[in-house]
Amino acid sequence: MIFNNIVYLLLICVLVISSVYDIKTRLLPIRAMILFTAVLWGTGCFYVPNDLLMQYLIASLFGGAYGFIVYFIMAKYFGGGGGDVIYMGCIGILMGTGIFAIIFLSSLCYLVYGGISKKKGKTEVAYIPCVLAAMILYFPIYLYF
Repeated sequence: MIFNNIVYLLLICVLVISSVYDIKTRLLPIRAMILFTAVLWGTGCFYVPNDLLMQYLIASLFGGAYGFIVYFIMAKYFGGGGGDVIYMGCIGILMGTGIFAIIFLSSLCYLVYGGISKKKGKTEVAYIPCVLAAMILYFPIYLYF
């Protein structure tokens, strides 16, 4: 349990750095996120009890596939970058089935943040800050349920 909380907090730290980088440059450090995900996911396999290992693997792969596919479709039909797609796939791998709540909360945040930014005349809005806000909002739920 403590390892999951450490992974969650590390993921939030990575998203803070990525959000600032995304806002300033409109680029994302994709290779760093993939490496971060691989290291944490591989380390997590050692901390999961043997009877729960298969459940951990299935939840991780399902969450990663779901995050990737949903954001691939959104980027293809509604606009968005490939970095967001890869980031959501990586977050899905680390969060497992928690990706459902994160997608919902980040979409709500994007509606608010995007609406405010569009009124100010910005044509492009960074998406990773919305994912960060969703992760912060989801943290109390993740801790207690």
